[in-house]
Amino acid sequence: MAIVRATVPQNLLNIAPSTYVSGSTVTYNADAAATCYWPSGQCLRRTAIAGVPADVFTCPGNGQWGLTYDDGPISANGVKDTPALLAALASQNIHATFFVVGANVRQYPAVVRDTDLAGHQIALHTWSHHPLTSLSNEQIVAELKYTEAIVYQSIGKVAAFFRPPYGDIDDRVRAIAGALGYTAVIWDKDSADASSTNANTVSATIAGWYAGSATTGFVSLQHDITAFTAGIAINALSAISSAKAAGTFKYTPQPVGTCVGRAFYQYDNATLTGTTTMGGGAVVTNIGGNATTNPKTVTVTATATATATAAADKSSNNAVRSRPSPPGGLVCALAVAAVVSAVGAFSI
Repeated sequence: MAIVRATVPQNLLNIAPSTYVSGSTVTYNADAAATCYWPSGQCLRRTAIAGVPADVFTCPGNGQWGLTYDDGPISANGVKDTPALLAALASQNIHATFFVVGANVRQYPAVVRDTDLAGHQIALHTWSHHPLTSLSNEQIVAELKYTEAIVYQSIGKVAAFFRPPYGDIDDRVRAIAGALGYTAVIWDKDSADASSTNANTVSATIAGWYAGSATTGFVSLQHDITAFTAGIAINALSAISSAKAAGTFKYTPQPVGTCVGRAFYQYDNATLTGTTTMGGGAVVTNIGGNATTNPKTVTVTATATATATAAADKSSNNAVRSRPSPPGGLVCALAVAAVVSAVGAFSI
């Protein structure tokens, strides 16, 4: 929390949290227009303002398709799951951005490692997929940093991008995430795969994105959280393969970081080494400094307890998916946060 308190203007930290209702539903208590609350009219920060970084919401070049998948990973023996999706992407040499949920990374760390090793971009989608505007400042930090820690444990890298669950973001969330080194990624093409039970309808929506000439760029939203959504994503890639063969596919799918010309990960100019022990006990991380300047190792030890009680919510295709409750007990002073808050000098 130290870096947040030191860098985020107090007026942003004082924006009132929303009131959680259920699922994606909250009652927004602040001025939605003044705080650029995305669910209200899809407000975007197209340029940065004091203390608030700009959103990424599209790809700027004609024909650029920022291909993204949310909520995974899942693993079901390679059938309509994240590994099957990875195989479908590899068959066409397509790379994408995967916005991963921390609780799922903890369950399937090997899938995340395979995703990274295949050249895809790993980005954060919080620990529990809870609407961020309904959380306290400390809980927002915990959602991001706890996920950062488990991703780092899996791939040894610190993501530079995050996506707010349900697009639930305002300037308070943007500012806190920005202080932690994260840029918010929204989308301008929604497959509606998570709110549909009709695979044909969703597939037609996706096919419509690349019909005709590639006169714009865009960032899409798909999911790999259930067999239904992963299956649709795999089928969409098959349809793209057919369009390529017919000479009618004019877009270039790519990770979001690629289309906006930014590094996938924080500290790309540093060497991060060491181990992290996750869970309710000790968290120990060694961070090596830039080998070409002044190598420095920082060891952080903290004890943190995060509530991970499963809270089942229904996806729109009637498949029950379990999500843990927000790690409210993971206070910002401990900030598994500390795992990679900075290379060199930092405080927690």
